[in-house]
Amino acid sequence: ELGMAFRQMGMWEEAAEELLAALPLLADDAEILEAVGESLRMAGRDNEAIAHLEPRVDRVQGDAAVGVRYQLAQALLSSGRDADAREALALVEEVRPGYRDAARLLSELSH
Repeated sequence: ELGMAFRQMGMWEEAAEELLAALPLLADDAEILEAVGESLRMAGRDNEAIAHLEPRVDRVQGDAAVGVRYQLAQALLSSGRDADAREALALVEEVRPGYRDAARLLSELSH
């Protein structure tokens, strides 16, 4: 709960640390994984976000995975892994068309 509170306040480093501490207990929780990814990304720790999200994203199924995949895609983009980001964004668009700016990002990556 503290990690989510820090996240809401935009205290990204603090949020990341609290959420990472909870991750071993809640690793398959889509909301926690999305929050971990966003907090790490916003703290400038994209590679760490990838390391935590990539091995876990396939455990989250269906619509619940959209936010996790989106955060992973953002981290992949920032890390220069455009092909992997394109794949993650395509899955986001497939499950929930129009989610955030996924369609725009996907279009930009396709050109």
